[in-house]
Amino acid sequence: MLLLVVTLNTFGLGSGAAVLILTWIYTGFAIIWILSAIVFEHFILDLTMGFIEMALLLAMLITAYAMGWAVS
Repeated sequence: MLLLVVTLNTFGLGSGAAVLILTWIYTGFAIIWILSAIVFEHFILDLTMGFIEMALLLAMLITAYAMGWAVS
């Protein structure tokens, strides 16, 4: 999903800075999720982190699409 969003941003000439900042935040949450899953396994943690990552992906997708394409 992250590759799709970054590709959409690149080909759509979208707001590169905003999407790339959100990409680093997404990557940070993914690393935190992996480390916390190693320490303790709990479905509420997985559910919460999954929602956070999907919200970040949706924010990146909306930003890339809204600032990238203009209908002429």
